Amino acid sequence: KKIADSIDKLGKAPVMERYRGPVLFEGEGAVGLLRYSLAPNLGGTPVPEGLNPQEAKNFGGAFTDQVGVRVLAPSLTVVDDPTAREGGGKALIGGYKIDDEGVEAKRVEVVKDGFLKTLLLSRTPSQKGQVSNGHARRTAEGGAFHGSATNLFVNGKGAVSRKALQDRLLATARASG
Repeated sequence: KKIADSIDKLGKAPVMERYRGPVLFEGEGAVGLLRYSLAPNLGGTPVPEGLNPQEAKNFGGAFTDQVGVRVLAPSLTVVDDPTAREGGGKALIGGYKIDDEGVEAKRVEVVKDGFLKTLLLSRTPSQKGQVSNGHARRTAEGGAFHGSATNLFVNGKGAVSRKALQDRLLATARASG
């Protein structure tokens, strides 16, 4: 009955043409968002010339021009650490000491306080002066290595109750129209 009532209300709700504002992701939705939207695009290897849009999307690296831009909530910091052996008291698999190009793996703070600070780099940097930070793992078309995430840790600060978070979300949404 509860599900049926919810579906009925959704069916009668007005359709929004466009929404631009805050969104709250919880549980598996939050994990999926990071896994499928953020992590694949943290590679700093430039997209090869001549790829069609779908191939470029599969290559990743969509954030190469977003360093310095806010990409997450200001309370979140994201670190990729391929050298970590455990996280949250559990053993991790897939870490490494040396990446696939022979560069020592390094812990990299990718997002700090919601702002993208740097990318995960292979020996093919996206900007002059950049060097690999030991994240060459994924092979792209043509055999080029691409910087990619391994052990991604998301840390938050300023924890509040779920109710307070929902109230903050609604206030922010109203403020942004």
